[in-house]
Amino acid sequence: MIKTVIKIVALSALLTACSHSLSLSVRAAERVTGTVVGIQPIYSTRHENVPELVCNNVQVPVVNNEKLLQGAIIGGIIGNSLRGGSKVRNRNTGAILGAIIGANQSSYTRVENRCRTVNRRNSYQVIEQYWLDIRVHGTTIRRSVYANNNRPNVRIGQQIDVMVNYSVN
Repeated sequence: MIKTVIKIVALSALLTACSHSLSLSVRAAERVTGTVVGIQPIYSTRHENVPELVCNNVQVPVVNNEKLLQGAIIGGIIGNSLRGGSKVRNRNTGAILGAIIGANQSSYTRVENRCRTVNRRNSYQVIEQYWLDIRVHGTTIRRSVYANNNRPNVRIGQQIDVMVNYSVN
């Protein structure tokens, strides 16, 4: 028994001396049981386009072609009855003036409701993962786990298996 202890102490002294001169590092992994002592949600932002119908009242110009034509005919008749100069020129001038007067009397505006579809971008927060604070051998470690329907699969105080990595330099 004493020989074994002496061998272990000598081996550890040798490893310590070698690790300083050779920078020896030892890594190990072990599956241990820990206790969940804290749970915190990890949020992420999601975006989606939502179509929305937007309606506005707008004024729309309306032209009454009947009054425009009536003004041109009346202007042509008046221009035809004018004396002096060419009858064709008087008739054309009267028709143009009559059309202008008729157009002023024939145009008006009305209110019309017009609708269009626009895409609104909605943003919302979702819980995708949780941080678990796990107590293992007197030390608290943190691991993330994916959410299941916005809930963690564990609860505070629950015992869970965790893979722990050790490293000695």
